[in-house]
Amino acid sequence: MDIPGTDNTKKKDKKMLNVVKAIIIIVVVLLVLIGGLLVYMSQLKTAEFKLKVDNKLVSSISEDTFIIEGNNVKVKLSSIERFLAGYSFRNGQYGRSSQYSEDRTSCYIQNDNEVASFVQNSKKIEKVVLNEGGASLSVGGNSNNKINYEEYEIADPVEMINDNLYVSLEGFCTGCNVQARYDAKTNTLTVLTLPYVANYYTNEIQEADVMGENAVFSNQKALLYGWVVVKDDKGNVGVNDTKNQMVIGKKYKAVKFIESTKEFIVQTPEDKMGIMVISNQGSKIVITPAYDGILQINDSLYLVSNIDKDNNIQKYGIINKNNKKIVDVDFDEIGLDMNQISKYDVQNAYILYDDCIPVKKDNLWGFFSLSKADLIVEPTYDEIGCIIGTSTASAASNGILVPDYEGIVVKKDEKYGLINSSGKVLINMVATKFYENTINGKTEYFFTYNDQEYNLVEFLIENGIQPVRKEKPVEGTENNNENTEAENTAAESNTGTENTIETTDVNTSVENTAEN
Repeated sequence: MDIPGTDNTKKKDKKMLNVVKAIIIIVVVLLVLIGGLLVYMSQLKTAEFKLKVDNKLVSSISEDTFIIEGNNVKVKLSSIERFLAGYSFRNGQYGRSSQYSEDRTSCYIQNDNEVASFVQNSKKIEKVVLNEGGASLSVGGNSNNKINYEEYEIADPVEMINDNLYVSLEGFCTGCNVQARYDAKTNTLTVLTLPYVANYYTNEIQEADVMGENAVFSNQKALLYGWVVVKDDKGNVGVNDTKNQMVIGKKYKAVKFIESTKEFIVQTPEDKMGIMVISNQGSKIVITPAYDGILQINDSLYLVSNIDKDNNIQKYGIINKNNKKIVDVDFDEIGLDMNQISKYDVQNAYILYDDCIPVKKDNLWGFFSLSKADLIVEPTYDEIGCIIGTSTASAASNGILVPDYEGIVVKKDEKYGLINSSGKVLINMVATKFYENTINGKTEYFFTYNDQEYNLVEFLIENGIQPVRKEKPVEGTENNNENTEAENTAAESNTGTENTIETTDVNTSVENTAEN
């Protein structure tokens, strides 16, 4: 037995104390390890990429959907439909010759309201509004022009990476009408969709007119640029900023936002339309409300219309953004049907080859030149193009344009001819048909004369007419632009009278070809 106070008892107490100390040390070490593990796990969780759409965490996103390089984010276009509701992805470029191909160098993203097209190595996004919804402002324009393209410039080009098209965060926001922000510290991409933003401002601003059955899609897009369309209880419409400060007074019958130029079409109570812009200095009228219809046709020109009250018909013209009249408001129709000419990858149905505007008056077609600011062909022709049919199969054969020659097929008295964008006649009105055929991506053009078929390009070259290539003129330029005039002179010299195939030349040439 150990007697208290003896050496044996002291030894046992010391031993017990050491055991307790060891246990405490072990517990402390374990706590440190557990704490470190928790911190490490928290850091791992933070390092993981997170996607939030409308403040909801999105799971099951494939690793290649986003490429993160520092603060830069690239978005895989084919994956957008997986995390943005209502969007679909397709190969090809919408409304262009590649739309119904599986061309992987271009694609388009589509929802119920809009289509956005992307092309490899391009810094441009092309958008088409399909459905404005609600009580959309009628902005005029020929009823046969069903597609109106708008182009948007972005800083970085669309890239092909591992056989997939990627776009920058800027391009993603522009193409899909979203607000997006990447936080490198938390490795989180936050995306707010247009419906979410519209709902937010509807709750924040009492008079906001951006949701509900009367909401206009284009006006919703104004939210992404800091503006809110508002309406008072008497139906008067204006625009506030997102801090609810007035920028356009509530005194209009309707307004419509033009995204590509960041302008507003305004309609007065008298149903007259004009254009307003908003800047840091406030808002101002740039086009006086004096028209029954206004439609933007590029970044500097507008198709305008007024109703001829004596005959109850619409008359059309073109003005520029400085309110200067370019084409008199005197024509029954301006521009062609984009549905018919989109196969030529035409950018604008109103302005062919960047300079030539088809105009119709008294049921006859002529052509107006932007660079010359004048009619280059008086309304003379019955139709533009040789229309074989309107079904998908037959429309592919329609002969309307010949791009390499800046050519336009025209019809008069059941005969067809070919002119170029300068108004010069390349083939006189002797053909009974113009048509084209595309095989393996190559398009060839033909015409018939005296029941004989001729390859159009071969025929022109044989007769000394080479393809025409001009520098693009600045739209709406004046006659005193020396560079433009020089370019026109050079272009005309290449397709002048000496190279025009008149009726007799065609007869002789065709007969000689037949004999050979």
